[in-house]
Amino acid sequence: MPGKDLPHNDWLNLLQADKFIHISFYFILALMMLNGLRHQFRLSNLIKYNNIIFIFCAFIGMFLEILQGLFTERHFDMMDIIANMFGAIVAIKYFSKITTLNIFRIMDNILFAPLNKKSKDA
Repeated sequence: MPGKDLPHNDWLNLLQADKFIHISFYFILALMMLNGLRHQFRLSNLIKYNNIIFIFCAFIGMFLEILQGLFTERHFDMMDIIANMFGAIVAIKYFSKITTLNIFRIMDNILFAPLNKKSKDA
């Protein structure tokens, strides 16, 4: 059988910008949730919440995909849900490594410095 007669699957179609955006948004969502819980609980207790955060992200992703299919011109896409869950999994897996980079401390200083300055002035 000649090569031109073989079925052709373009795997690059799976790596669309849309999927990268889904992965990025749910990565950031999970990181924000983990960071918020980190401020409330010790890191050892935070591990208990990984499953809850993953389930929450997966549920929100599925719910929004279903709503999108029902109420907009766009269609339900299972690959979007998988991309959402992948972004959450990556965030959960690498959260402890990311916190060692002091990214959250820098973000907290940027976001909350004006609030802390006002409370000290008062």
